[in-house]
Amino acid sequence: MNKKTIKFVACSDLHSNLELVNRISKSVDFSDIDFILFNGDLSNVPNDFAKVLKPFIDNNKEIFMIPGNHETRNGINNLKEFYNVKLIGNNPLIFGDNELAIFGTNYMEIGQNGRFEEDVFDNMVDNFSLVSNCRFKIQMNHIPACDTMLGDASPYHFVTGSEPLSQFLQSDEFCPDVCFVGHIHETSGLEEIVNKTKVINLAETFKVFEFNFESRVLSEVKL
Repeated sequence: MNKKTIKFVACSDLHSNLELVNRISKSVDFSDIDFILFNGDLSNVPNDFAKVLKPFIDNNKEIFMIPGNHETRNGINNLKEFYNVKLIGNNPLIFGDNELAIFGTNYMEIGQNGRFEEDVFDNMVDNFSLVSNCRFKIQMNHIPACDTMLGDASPYHFVTGSEPLSQFLQSDEFCPDVCFVGHIHETSGLEEIVNKTKVINLAETFKVFEFNFESRVLSEVKL
């Protein structure tokens, strides 16, 4: 890669909200965007992927995603087969000469495809091992860590943070530079530091980020 920077849109929990999709379309200069990241819960309505993804597909942008708790197996298969959406869980993105990695997990503890917490944690570790040599690492996880500001903000007792992510981020063995989360709508757009990782909640919102390969800095692009 010869580019000095890359720019991308990151968002989570669109939940078929076409007003939000329209706001993204009007706010973002897609000619300057390299790819799109979805952090789960793309849709609530069957067969509406074409409407939700229209501005991204129309602008010929690659779309990468991890599932949320609202995604079904059929939905994910349709996204991959008909809309060329790529899952990064077990298949991380690596840019430059190991300068930047974006990794995630396709597993979580809740939802129709929920897994045991041990399985979720082990999958995080396995995927981290694929990018451990990269200099700047971005993790994608749909659910924020438990026992954190972002993860414990829901007023509903059944909407809680992730124990596997908390265990992962609190370990000095891993410590990604940035972690994108969603799921907890009450802390949409907020950030916090967990151990050494900046955690950014993208639920019901979107941000444009730019990564500079020379300085190895990820910064938010103000719109």
